[in-house]
Amino acid sequence: MKITYQEFQNAIKIFDLIGLETKKDIKKRYLKLSKQYHPDKQNGSNEKFQQINDAYKTLEYYIDNFKFQFSQDEFQTQYPFSKKENGQWSLW
Repeated sequence: MKITYQEFQNAIKIFDLIGLETKKDIKKRYLKLSKQYHPDKQNGSNEKFQQINDAYKTLEYYIDNFKFQFSQDEFQTQYPFSKKENGQWSLW
């Protein structure tokens, strides 16, 4: 699975992330959103529910396959949308 910058940005927008969330926080948001937009709910939506699932898979893949043993240049090359915070490079 390859993640494009656009897919990553869409996932961040769907989950309304600010960049300081842990994997546990993201899972909580996923569960909340998936319950809210589940197709069996009165205001549910198949399309929105599918977007939430796809966004979660994108974020989960990105976090699970993240490697910390890169030099700064290698890290920025592999993850061009990363940023430096508190002296360390992070996912977002």
